[in-house]
Amino acid sequence: MTDAAEIIDVFGYEGKEANVSCSYDEGYESYEKYLCRNDCGSNDDVLITTTQGDKNRYSISDDTNKRVFTATISNLNQNDAGKYWCGVTKSGILKDFYPAEFEVKVEKDTCCDNSSKVQSYEGGSVSISCPYESQDQNNMKS
Repeated sequence: MTDAAEIIDVFGYEGKEANVSCSYDEGYESYEKYLCRNDCGSNDDVLITTTQGDKNRYSISDDTNKRVFTATISNLNQNDAGKYWCGVTKSGILKDFYPAEFEVKVEKDTCCDNSSKVQSYEGGSVSISCPYESQDQNNMKS
């Protein structure tokens, strides 16, 4: 496996999706592209290929005009966090081409953990209470 120039961080929230976009050089438009995990040392590490399109929680598309393929991981969970590689299969050559390495980080989305329902009738009034931390006492609220 060849080394990528840099590791790109990708963030996503549990239950949501993360997109990994990989650019490639001219001349690779017709080659199969894929997303793999860990060290990409076996076929088990390959999560999705462009010939599959959709597989389990993974999907992939290739824009050959822009020379970018995008893999999507849906319904993220903490087990999805870790190292991923974009790969381009090079037929007849022992090693594939890896244009980018990604580190996927999955975070818990806590913004709406404590939501409340408020009901009213048309023409009626509603009072909504929004608690805040003491350090935000002098900050503007909206």
